[in-house]
Amino acid sequence: MIGMIGIDPTLGYWIAKEDWGNGYMSDAVDALMHYLFQRYPIEKISAYANLDNIGSQRVLKKCGFQNVGEEDQKSPARGTIDRVYRFDALVRNTNACRLVPARVLTYATKRIELEALR
Repeated sequence: MIGMIGIDPTLGYWIAKEDWGNGYMSDAVDALMHYLFQRYPIEKISAYANLDNIGSQRVLKKCGFQNVGEEDQKSPARGTIDRVYRFDALVRNTNACRLVPARVLTYATKRIELEALR
């Protein structure tokens, strides 16, 4: 597994460090947003990014999210209270979604096959 993505109740994700910078998470966020906005009657998806997590902020902006401010939030991964940016994506502002999940799935399949050979 190279990473995970989900909604509970906000968008959250992580990706293995060796896979940063390849566009995989941008593709996954695009695919999930497209699916959610097409399938469910929701108007907005929210996400948070730590102030020091520039990569995550780029992913969200690339996928049509707008930075709507800062707040304090408990970080389960870090076990701390952190200052974060809140990002919102409205269904009418998601033209940035490229919807190319095939690349993500292909890469993930190859990664699983390589792990199985070890």
